[in-house]
Amino acid sequence: MRKISVRKISVFIIVILSALVAASGQARSIKELAESEYTLKLIYENDFRDVGDIDDWVMEGPGRIYWWENKMTLIPAAQQAIYKKWEKNNRENLNPETEYYPVVEKCLNRVNPSVVDNLKDKEGNFSGGHIVCWNKAFETSNGYCVEYEFKPLSPVGLGIIFFSADGMGGQDVLSGQLKSRYGVFTSYTESDINCYHISYWANNAAVGKRGTCNLRKNSGFYYLADGNDPTAEDLDYSCPTFDFNTYRIRLLKENNRIRFFIDDELVIDYTDNRYNDIPGDGKDTKVDTGKVLGGGRIGIRQMVGLIGQYDNFRVYNLVDTGK
Repeated sequence: MRKISVRKISVFIIVILSALVAASGQARSIKELAESEYTLKLIYENDFRDVGDIDDWVMEGPGRIYWWENKMTLIPAAQQAIYKKWEKNNRENLNPETEYYPVVEKCLNRVNPSVVDNLKDKEGNFSGGHIVCWNKAFETSNGYCVEYEFKPLSPVGLGIIFFSADGMGGQDVLSGQLKSRYGVFTSYTESDINCYHISYWANNAAVGKRGTCNLRKNSGFYYLADGNDPTAEDLDYSCPTFDFNTYRIRLLKENNRIRFFIDDELVIDYTDNRYNDIPGDGKDTKVDTGKVLGGGRIGIRQMVGLIGQYDNFRVYNLVDTGK
């Protein structure tokens, strides 16, 4: 059962994360972690043992939150429609304009027609069917650690964690003071929300296996960094059936430094200096990506093809002891 705790545990960050980096030989990261000592304040814990434990989460977009197998399970309303279309297309990428979004729109017109008009991008094109699920029980401080277990139950889709999310004027993203959101991506990346996000399990039915986890900064959708996505390595589209693994996701934000782990692998280690090099833009000058973001809300995004399960969710604020 979920519980909020105010207990503080004095511990080196190495104690929390050394098991992650040891197996992958990240010796430099171990040294860096050992150099800083924090007090960890547990602000949120949820193992989803009871059906009421999903009540801490609120959905945006056409989908549902279920309590299934003692886990929080997120299912977009058009998930089966896009999955069946992908299978019928011999597991080849679907054209976004003529196959992918038309299938989603047709499905939602049938099952939830009242929401369809809200699922368009800034140019008026249908781009919906995706979902975002925010936790309403807490907001983080400037430095924090998030960890949870993620299990995909479908071979297509994409997962994202939004973090340090707040309004451009400092508003709580759940305050009702910002523009309405229905899961359309640009509402989170090019509107009135500031946040970081990292994508993983990037197997969109319109793109295929990407192979990288990407770190971006919003508003502005600035591409900051990427790293190898170990989840993609486990997925073989040539197999007649799929076996899905459970992955331990860990995110560590220390002021302007962001580290992202999947199981034992350090995937991303990036320091946001506001004026940042943008990978692949072909420019020598640094880009002003806006202020370094502090604390805020945590959210989970799924593209329409993904069924995702989440368990053992924990969040700690980092308190600098000054040592």
